[in-house]
Amino acid sequence: MRSIIMSSSYTIINGASIVMIDGRVISGGGSCAEPKEIDKTKKIRADDITQIRVSSNNANVTISIGDRDDVEVHYHGKVYTDGDVDVDINKFGQEATINVENTSNNMYGNLQLDVIIPQKIFECISVKTVTGNVLLYRNVEAKKIKINSVNGNLVAEVCCEEIDAQSQNGIIDIFVIPKSNIEMYAKSINGSVTVDVSKFGLCTIRTSSVNGLARNEHIANGKFRASGKVSSINGMVRVH
Repeated sequence: MRSIIMSSSYTIINGASIVMIDGRVISGGGSCAEPKEIDKTKKIRADDITQIRVSSNNANVTISIGDRDDVEVHYHGKVYTDGDVDVDINKFGQEATINVENTSNNMYGNLQLDVIIPQKIFECISVKTVTGNVLLYRNVEAKKIKINSVNGNLVAEVCCEEIDAQSQNGIIDIFVIPKSNIEMYAKSINGSVTVDVSKFGLCTIRTSSVNGLARNEHIANGKFRASGKVSSINGMVRVH
């Protein structure tokens, strides 16, 4: 896994609960004198789970592989809020859904949601965040992977047949381990996009940037094909 900084700056202004993340105002109003310490762990059996769906509005999210037969979530960190925060994990058919919930729009802090899953090939893994980075560690496997963040960086080192990564404000960095042909879509409005398909033989990925360089530097090195589109409005785009 390449070394990439996954952090955000949280600021309180003039004693009021005005939340700024990387210079952007996220929420304001209300007050809370002391931070709440959050440390919650929940899990469910993963025997017949084929899909994982994660939804969070206030935490950095990581997905990694563990030596286990269940899906475990660890929600931890400190937060200033006048409401409650919690994480739920439920099973609907063959889908595990993980939701971070809070009862207040006035909050700031540093929260982390770690999702640990078994080593197997899932049908779909989906992660959606409002404010928070998303990191998928090496050896996470699914036929389809979807990652979406409004304010956050997306970093993934994965094996899949299709990946869709989108961020409004954040960088996107994807390394794909080749085990089959892949269809790839990656888009950032404000941030650079880097895609590493260096282990693929044929690359027909289209690149574009409105306000930045767009380069496809791929050199054939394998037997599988990578296709799709990678773009940014305000940022550099690189495929190699």
